[in-house]
Amino acid sequence: MAINDFIEEQQFVPAPAGDLLTPEQADQFNRDGFVVLKNWIPAARLAEVRPDIETLVAQNHRRQKDIHTKSEAVDALMQSDRVRGVIEAANGPSELLQSFAFTKLPHEVRTKHWHQDGVYWGLSDSRVCCVFVPMQATNEDNGCIWMVPGTHLLGRMFHDVATDEFGLENLRCEMSAFRDPVPLVLEAGDAVLAHTYTVHASFHNRTDEPRISLGFHFRNVGTELQLPAPYRRLQERRLGRDPARAA
Repeated sequence: MAINDFIEEQQFVPAPAGDLLTPEQADQFNRDGFVVLKNWIPAARLAEVRPDIETLVAQNHRRQKDIHTKSEAVDALMQSDRVRGVIEAANGPSELLQSFAFTKLPHEVRTKHWHQDGVYWGLSDSRVCCVFVPMQATNEDNGCIWMVPGTHLLGRMFHDVATDEFGLENLRCEMSAFRDPVPLVLEAGDAVLAHTYTVHASFHNRTDEPRISLGFHFRNVGTELQLPAPYRRLQERRLGRDPARAA
């Protein structure tokens, strides 16, 4: 077996990528594994989804999956050029993997460990992208996402299972070899297009206001899910579909 057999071929944005991504944005995505899209979501669109998101978060702020099925406004945002359109500009024709709202309440101690999103599903290739949409400004104080540029080039990394402060299980990769993670300091209306293997994390909210971010993961229509059994079991528990837990 050759060493290169361990390295998964990556899927990158064609440059130029059409009307939604400029060549410069495509180059940044290819280099760093993410790109910040400034002033991407119109204020009116955020205002449309905010009441539904706040209602969902009030019901259960720790787990809010499939949010597009719970809000027509969220579904319309997800299907728009600003979400699905820009993902398909980077990823080709794509289908939804998941939609979610991730929340950190005021002064909430909650760690989202360093990880790659793609390991949760197990993929035949790496043609999976996500758009993150912050509902308010994000910074280091309120637990913003941190990205490690260029880690998407490493392919799928080994992860172990770790628990957060609520006892929820998530996957975690080793960070000791990485340097210079970047905090995503954003304004409401910005968005982030991210590759599924870009290592990222978030930490505690030290402010008096909640931090809520929406996420929309899509896979290329030719990308198959090949989730190994231990990861599939973890994903089922995360989604509340574990038969053993339900019994």
